[in-house]
Amino acid sequence: MTVVILEGADGSGKSYNCNKLAKEFDWRIFNCGRPTSKQDMQKLLIEFDYMIESKEVFLTDRAPFISEFVYSMVFNTPLLAPIEQLLEYWDKIQEVIYCRPLNFSAKNVSREYKEHKPREFTDKIIQRHERILSLYDDMFNREDLPFKAIRFDGYSDDAYAVLCDYLETHYV
Repeated sequence: MTVVILEGADGSGKSYNCNKLAKEFDWRIFNCGRPTSKQDMQKLLIEFDYMIESKEVFLTDRAPFISEFVYSMVFNTPLLAPIEQLLEYWDKIQEVIYCRPLNFSAKNVSREYKEHKPREFTDKIIQRHERILSLYDDMFNREDLPFKAIRFDGYSDDAYAVLCDYLETHYV
């Protein structure tokens, strides 16, 4: 596998830690944001296929084939790809780093403008933060995941050092 995936709720430290890790290991970052159409989703999945097959290591601060399940439930919207197709990607990856800070609340969600996240969407995320967090926790606490889930406190310097040691052992 050549994709290091940091996944978790908004504000959990995915982007911040991806940027730190990219500098630490000189890896490229792939920012996928949240797809808003079926075409966007298919494009992202094709890009993930490329990264999975590549010899280069990529960092990504979300995997649409994981987050799509959470956000479609939270916002009561249909999946942007067939469930079978999304689950195929679960079998293609070996592990996911689940960013889950110990002391985490909606206050941690950045209100900064992000190109892929309009202000109105950020407001909705904050309003539904507990539900999002609960769904992520439920997902990553499952015993039957086809990939290894590594829980990571995205706000802890000690946890970051442990994560760097782990990544250096497995990907460098």
